[in-house]
Amino acid sequence: NPMIIKNQLLKTSVVLSLSKTGEIIYLDVNTGEPVFKNSITKIPVPASDVPGEIASKFQKEILLPQRVSGVMVDLENDFSHLDQENRAYVNSKLKYAKSGIYLPPSLNYDLLIYGLHGGPQWVGAALSARQDSIVIPFNKDPWLLRLKYQDSRFTKIKIYAVKFRKLLDLIKAYYLHTVNYVASPIAEVFDIHFEVPSENFQDNIDETNIDLRWANFQKEETIANVVYGMLPDTDNGEAYTKQCSSCHGIARQGNYENEYVGDYYAPPLVGITLSDKGDAMLHHETLRAIHDEFSGGFEITKNELSNLYEKFTEIDNTLLSKGVLEIDYSWQMLLDKNGYPASKPPWGGIAKVNLASGNLEWSVPFGVRKNKNGDVVSVGDKNFGGVLSTESGLVFATGTPDEMARAYRIDNGEEIWAKKMPYAGSAPPMSFEYKGCQYIVFIASGGQFVGFKKNGDAVVAYKLGSCKSS
Repeated sequence: NPMIIKNQLLKTSVVLSLSKTGEIIYLDVNTGEPVFKNSITKIPVPASDVPGEIASKFQKEILLPQRVSGVMVDLENDFSHLDQENRAYVNSKLKYAKSGIYLPPSLNYDLLIYGLHGGPQWVGAALSARQDSIVIPFNKDPWLLRLKYQDSRFTKIKIYAVKFRKLLDLIKAYYLHTVNYVASPIAEVFDIHFEVPSENFQDNIDETNIDLRWANFQKEETIANVVYGMLPDTDNGEAYTKQCSSCHGIARQGNYENEYVGDYYAPPLVGITLSDKGDAMLHHETLRAIHDEFSGGFEITKNELSNLYEKFTEIDNTLLSKGVLEIDYSWQMLLDKNGYPASKPPWGGIAKVNLASGNLEWSVPFGVRKNKNGDVVSVGDKNFGGVLSTESGLVFATGTPDEMARAYRIDNGEEIWAKKMPYAGSAPPMSFEYKGCQYIVFIASGGQFVGFKKNGDAVVAYKLGSCKSS
């Protein structure tokens, strides 16, 4: 969220906002101009190769204030910490990956980036007491952003299947409510005991998320598969049905886990012969190696694969001519073989930026990730809590999977205190004074994403041990 302050050093009101790219938008409130003159420049960026997509030829780059993080992944060096087996595993995921500054997403490659959850993200920054600097928590874990073809007929069928399921749940809820209303008095008269549903029929409704980006629902998928199979131009052949459809779907729609669950990925195959990724189907041994790595088997022969490619080509061209191919997208964490962010640590940090000079004064890792044996895997982890700056020159921070509350010196970023909480912090800390003692309060309810442990509901307050409430 934008922050508007009266900057005493600059003698003007300013507004600043944080970008997931790690940049700080810093403007004079009265004029809308950058506080630092000539600090924003235009840079040329690659054109989109998506059919019908017209992207800007330029993007703006902010030179001051200095950025606290970035989006570009170094494919050569950012995975050099992995051992040979783990590196091979990650490289298999990066077969089609590219990374670059403002590189547009594509059907022909996977876009590898930092910053999907920030860089800086929704928890914002903390303003120092003197208002001469801000302290920013940020993330640096890698993500794959993918464009994909989907058969729009299947997408629509699945949406209606979800709605149909919700309708059935509603009918069931009304039925159970009626049974409860009628049967309970009879049971009471005859002293019969049986389980009855909630008196509030709304409690019996299964609230299903219709946003299909987030998950695949088994019952809705079954309904959609049956209906879709009745349509023309949907028969991918016996080999596909027996060997491929269980993972890639009857509509070749693919399947993937979101960031709440994991990183399983079965790529969509609909329209694959229309992109560069279809070239993989021409290399039997390559596909066998990929399947052996991720799914444990590949039983299709070279001849079957060749026939399958021809079948896909025919169907893809037919779907394209009928106008039923739509372009969809998905994003997914890039994890290594052990389930950790695949890039080199740290995966998150805290930084201080001087608002008078625009300079990045310090940046330190935030949080510690350990494995099941208690060994440190990374110093610096993803975080979704926030920071608080106090007049005494301290920064309190939380939100890492290690469930810690921490304090840092604002002048140099030195960690001076840490305390384990029952759950991971989930909001910026707060401060209040009561009977002469200052308290720092943390909201601790856990985290949603892979890497976090348990969720709960706690409010934890700390004060100095020397402070005695009167």
